[in-house]
Amino acid sequence: GQVSCWGAATDFWDVSSLTAVVEIGAGNQHGCAVLASGHVSCWGRNDSGQLGDGTTSDAYQPVEVVGIESAVDVTLGFENSCALLADGQVLCWGENYSGQLGDGTQVSRPTAAAVVGLDVALEVDAGDAHNCAIRGTGQVVCWGDNGSKQLGDGTSEDRATPVPVDYGPYL
Repeated sequence: GQVSCWGAATDFWDVSSLTAVVEIGAGNQHGCAVLASGHVSCWGRNDSGQLGDGTTSDAYQPVEVVGIESAVDVTLGFENSCALLADGQVLCWGENYSGQLGDGTQVSRPTAAAVVGLDVALEVDAGDAHNCAIRGTGQVVCWGDNGSKQLGDGTSEDRATPVPVDYGPYL
């Protein structure tokens, strides 16, 4: 399919070049699309590298995310992006002040990096500055900002790598 986008009155994103789109995601001021080829293209604001093209320059037309060739899904946070690959690996890029890229650091990245310790994921989803995934085992793990205990690990500490959601007495 084809994608159409709009933003604030002063924003214009020309995404007419995108065809064969199979999935899309929307962040705060950026968007991404998974193409039938497995590549990911992103557009919009890029001050934290959330477009994944190796730069921090805004893009009014889609730019290709470096190093992704087998994506099946994409999810976007406030200024970060993640892709689920066909082999179950999750790669993230962009802002990382709370560890939301899951690479074990708090260093922002303008290109995709693998989430540490998450070898096989079935699904991934993004919040503003945190992400969660379902492992192949069915376990839910989350990483990133935890100021409101949104990671579900019983703490309010930010996590730079995935931690299991603690269901406590509810299981």
